[in-house]
Amino acid sequence: DLEVTKIWQAPEGTAFPQTWIALYADGGPVARKEIPAGTDARVTVTFEGVPVYDVDTGEPIQYTFKEVGQDGQEG
Repeated sequence: DLEVTKIWQAPEGTAFPQTWIALYADGGPVARKEIPAGTDARVTVTFEGVPVYDVDTGEPIQYTFKEVGQDGQEG
């Protein structure tokens, strides 16, 4: 499993908008998770069951995360 934490930099009690975190494997998008709107300045999401190695090449997969819109497009 892979976890990513979104930390908002704002005064306590600030209302934060809904956003999405995209998981990329070797540069290509593979999954998205919602971070719901609210006042929690620190939210962790988990991407479960992600493979460690590419099934075709046997090489380790390089994972990255990006904050995206609901449609998966960057900001």
